[in-house]
Amino acid sequence: LGIISVRQAPRQDVPPDATHLASIEQLTFHANRVARRNRLAIPLTELLHTGHERYHSESPREMTCRNLGHDGYAYRWICEAELVWPLKLRHVSVQCEGYHNDQDQLITTGSCVLRYAIEEHTLTGAGSLEHLRPILASANVTWRSVAISPPS
Repeated sequence: LGIISVRQAPRQDVPPDATHLASIEQLTFHANRVARRNRLAIPLTELLHTGHERYHSESPREMTCRNLGHDGYAYRWICEAELVWPLKLRHVSVQCEGYHNDQDQLITTGSCVLRYAIEEHTLTGAGSLEHLRPILASANVTWRSVAISPPS
């Protein structure tokens, strides 16, 4: 897990293997890396595809998420990845292991995982690009897809 940037952490004694969730501005997740665990024994890869299995082979190797802050209930994240047209990201959820317990805002450094789903982009409605579907599909076009974690 790559912590790209960190905000000024709240003042208190922080163990060397812990990070304040509020201090994390951006995370980069990798498909082939296992997230670090302190309290939990179950190893998880940093990227967890939870959607339909037919899109599993289209999963990105890397995704980046920015911390949008706390909404009073949970932290919100905006995540992006490069996908093959017409696929798009859906249902993103960043989950980190609390250092002392599940509700702890102090997290185990490197423990965050990103759960996400991929689905096909619909091209219907006003301003539809449906006529471009065969061209985009045959050209193997990639694009940056963005999804925001839902409010709690």
